[in-house]
Amino acid sequence: MNKIANGNDTEDLAWKLAQALVEDFKPHLSADFRDKAEAATAARTVSAVRELNAVIGTSVYDFKCQYQLSSWFKRFIFDEDVLTPQDVHARSVKKFMDNNARLLSFDYGNISDLTRSVLFSARGWLGNTLGDFNSSAALRNCKFGKKSSVGIPKRKACEGARYEVLTGSQEQILWFKHCYGVYDRPGYEYARGRAERKKLPMFYECTELEATLVPKKFDSLRIIVPNTTIGSLHSSGIGGLMEEKLRFAGYDIRALQPIHGELARVGSVTGQLVTADQVSASDNITVKLVEMLFEPRWAAALMAYRIGDVRVDGLLVNCPTYSTMGNGITFPLQTLVFLSLLYGVKDVLGLANPVISVFGDDMIYDVSMHATVCTVFSELGLVINESKTFADGEFRESCGSDYYRGVNVRPAFYSQPATRFIKGKAFESYLYKTANALLERWSYYEIANTLNVLTSAMLAVRPKGPFGVPKSFPDTSGVHIDPEDNWLPQGFQCPVRKGHVYHFKCLSFKADRRVEYRQWPYYHRRLKSATKFVDRELLKIKGVKTLFEKLLGYRSWHMVDVIQEETLLTIEYVREDSLKANIRKGRREPTLVPTIAEIDDGRYYVVSGSSVMS
Repeated sequence: MNKIANGNDTEDLAWKLAQALVEDFKPHLSADFRDKAEAATAARTVSAVRELNAVIGTSVYDFKCQYQLSSWFKRFIFDEDVLTPQDVHARSVKKFMDNNARLLSFDYGNISDLTRSVLFSARGWLGNTLGDFNSSAALRNCKFGKKSSVGIPKRKACEGARYEVLTGSQEQILWFKHCYGVYDRPGYEYARGRAERKKLPMFYECTELEATLVPKKFDSLRIIVPNTTIGSLHSSGIGGLMEEKLRFAGYDIRALQPIHGELARVGSVTGQLVTADQVSASDNITVKLVEMLFEPRWAAALMAYRIGDVRVDGLLVNCPTYSTMGNGITFPLQTLVFLSLLYGVKDVLGLANPVISVFGDDMIYDVSMHATVCTVFSELGLVINESKTFADGEFRESCGSDYYRGVNVRPAFYSQPATRFIKGKAFESYLYKTANALLERWSYYEIANTLNVLTSAMLAVRPKGPFGVPKSFPDTSGVHIDPEDNWLPQGFQCPVRKGHVYHFKCLSFKADRRVEYRQWPYYHRRLKSATKFVDRELLKIKGVKTLFEKLLGYRSWHMVDVIQEETLLTIEYVREDSLKANIRKGRREPTLVPTIAEIDDGRYYVVSGSSVMS
């Protein structure tokens, strides 16, 4: 009765799938591992499954099976887990506070000549890579973030809200007024006009940031510190400029993740590459370390509008960290700092052309550098994560790629649902997502028992048969299949071929939408991105303007010249007043009022699809 009232139990499903996986992999498990896994899943003992560990040294396939079983619940939290939510919260806060105290008392003056030499070379590499700081180039990269910021929770985060809740420190507000406001005068005037119209302050000053704890793993939370609205705008400019400089240096952040995967594969075969990870990497890049590495103008730009006071779990602390997760500048900053230090180690050791690559805090470098890297990083307050750093043996891990002897052994993880009990189509989509995660790494014949459990659950939700969809469709729309394969799932509604096109049904998530009468910010953002790299003087040359209009597909330059900002604002204000009047009078909303999608809110619907499937 409780199950019917609350929905389907995802925790019960997790145990059934774990038992089925043990049965599927039984011939490839060592006797000791098999006995422990069978006992743990049969008795549903959480602590026992948390203690399962794959044994390196077995055959590749045996390791892959053990690795899958030991990792299945890594991202799933049971209602009665080995740690209570309160324990996990307290541990995560304590870890942050302890590390903060360590960094506050850390002595950068007590470093060896080796580390000083590495810093000297690292500073030179950074100087050559970044060049002089160009404030105009940084301004061109400024854009509002898409996530939460001080004063704007995630559920309300959108371009329109940024102009109405301009939070920032006193220094950040002055920068917006006298620097960014001059560069983007229309944006400044729009924000001022909105404030006057609503009779509210244009700026909201804040002197501290609030830390937020978000799920990471079953035994830890990730601490992020959302920036102010103006702070996120400023940091995006510098972060974007850093990414441009990294691309010129051969490190395109947009393309580095698959490159790291391939390097991890090579390292697992040759043993000549180290895949290294760090503990609290973003937190350990301190203000002092930034000042030691970056040239004065870059360091000054990075420090100018930083807020150092952070409130964690109600306690205000002075944070020596330059920027934590949640700040747009953190990722490119990590990449640059760790790259520079690795190049410094390379110069000090006199290595000719070793492999060096960094993606955030994931580092890959030649094995001959490892001992020096550990020494130097330790002396600079950076902590190498020994449990996730692989310098010897036949296993390597980097950026979501796990390789053992050159074979991809990345496991599937049972994902954490928003709530334990899920009903209807939401549960159906969860089953599809789970099945596709497994089928991405295993064939039907390898996990037949496990897929039978999932198929039975799908049939209970959709008796006419679960949906089979092309592999290009979302994981939650149906089970990914290839109609040309020999195996087709029993009882599935598979795509039907008509000519060269396959037709099928699938689930589609349609987000709830809310009225957005603030149209000007979206027009402004689109026009800014379209004209970002175009010289206005160039457009005066005959023929050039028409050419750019054709390339863009619409006459953006003409729009800027003819439709003045005041006209766009008039349209926006008329729509807003009309909408509010309709709401007051109980009338229906006009059909032409623009809307934007609500984040994470919506429903699944059955829709018809078609695709060319080869």
